Amino acid sequence: MRLLNSLSFLVAMRQAKEGAKPKEKNMGHYRISRRAFSALLLSLFFAATLTHAKPQANAQTLSTEQQQIIQRGQQLLSQQQATQAFAHFREHEATLAGSNQFDYWYGVAAVRAGEPFEASVALERVIANQPNHAGARLELVAVYIQLNQLNSAEQQLDVLDGLNPPTRARSAMNRFRDVIAERRSVNSHNMRFVTLSLDTGYDSNYLNYPDSFDLFADTILEGIAVLEADDTSYNNVRGVYWQRFDLKHGSYFEASLMGQMRVNHNSAASMFDTTVIHGAGVFGTELSDTRELRVGVEHAQLWLDNDRYRYHTGLTLGLREKLNGKNELHVNGAYRTFQFNQSRNDYYSWSGDLEWRHAWSAQTRLRFKAGFEQETVVEATTRQGGDLDKLHVSAHIDYNLSAQTQILATLGYEAQEYSSAAFAVFNRGVADIRDDDSLRARLEWAYQPTQHWRFSLFGQYREQTSSIDFFDLDQTLVQGSVTYVF
Repeated sequence: MRLLNSLSFLVAMRQAKEGAKPKEKNMGHYRISRRAFSALLLSLFFAATLTHAKPQANAQTLSTEQQQIIQRGQQLLSQQQATQAFAHFREHEATLAGSNQFDYWYGVAAVRAGEPFEASVALERVIANQPNHAGARLELVAVYIQLNQLNSAEQQLDVLDGLNPPTRARSAMNRFRDVIAERRSVNSHNMRFVTLSLDTGYDSNYLNYPDSFDLFADTILEGIAVLEADDTSYNNVRGVYWQRFDLKHGSYFEASLMGQMRVNHNSAASMFDTTVIHGAGVFGTELSDTRELRVGVEHAQLWLDNDRYRYHTGLTLGLREKLNGKNELHVNGAYRTFQFNQSRNDYYSWSGDLEWRHAWSAQTRLRFKAGFEQETVVEATTRQGGDLDKLHVSAHIDYNLSAQTQILATLGYEAQEYSSAAFAVFNRGVADIRDDDSLRARLEWAYQPTQHWRFSLFGQYREQTSSIDFFDLDQTLVQGSVTYVF
């Protein structure tokens, strides 16, 4: 599931690569776009200058010498000496960074000099101090387009729409929207990416046991069978292959193959060393300008300690509805069959979920999800508890600290109930209906300095209560990851 959760982020990374290196048959069109984009940057310079011309009310007071430093950089820019202007501003960054006026013109020089990363850092400092600085936001649009971060560019344009921009700035904004649409058209053509990730983590309770539980408490056998939670550090290797093939009339086909191998460092946990391979194919088609249908098949294999443990095959169905510029609705359903090395555990499942996605602001995205899953056993002699019903709800916040940095937070609740009384061995000889409730909180920091590299660190805490005391537990996960996009 961690592989699937990172897919959308990785797709965005691959789009950046495809945008930077379009296929040969599009090169003529792309060269025209580059010339148009250069002209647009020039018009942006004048539009942004007009936008920035008025003094800023909260600008830092600068000395005469500091004003002269900025004026010298402006002079170099007016003489079309962007590289020299960038070098001039960078020389004084250590002492003048934090001044809106300095940071703005430093960002302008970096954009003209082809240094988008430095430009984004300087301009984002301006916006952090003065969110309504229209000139800085307009420059950031150009920066994000250079970085091929088209969603971020569009977010800045949405904010600018609410700042009553002058006519010349409005014209530049409209042309930027045309460039974004053109880039997306190029990027969407038969996209493909391959990634490799290395993870290092800590699992406080890989057995999913309570802190301590005596199976024979209050009997003459008390103390001979005490089960306790145990921890382990681990390493993961993960790989993803994904490709999209464009078909006629707005349809497409997506193929993906994902694999993960986890090695636990605690020798007692080696029996839970895990290998997973998951393959899927999805056909998608546009039903209208706002509606998309997806139908897919999937197959996955799971090994524990190099022995095959389980495989499953499934059919998936999804519908996406774009309600307006800030809201999307996703409805998903699936049917899956699961087969184990011990056939008494075999079952099939039906699942469905509803997800609402909302763009709260230029920096913040919200997602709310609710769903169910019903597992039905297929053998006469079955696993303990028999059939299983699950319900889950979750809320997610994705916050962009900058063009390269995200904070991702999740809070989730899950309830599950078995159909038959069982689990007597874990309940001092008394069979009972098992009913679990669990809460999960997760916080992740993600940093993408280039289109090829992504670094992340997450922490997760889960607490479960159950009608059978043995299944009361808590678990903490901490993991750091490095991902490379080929």
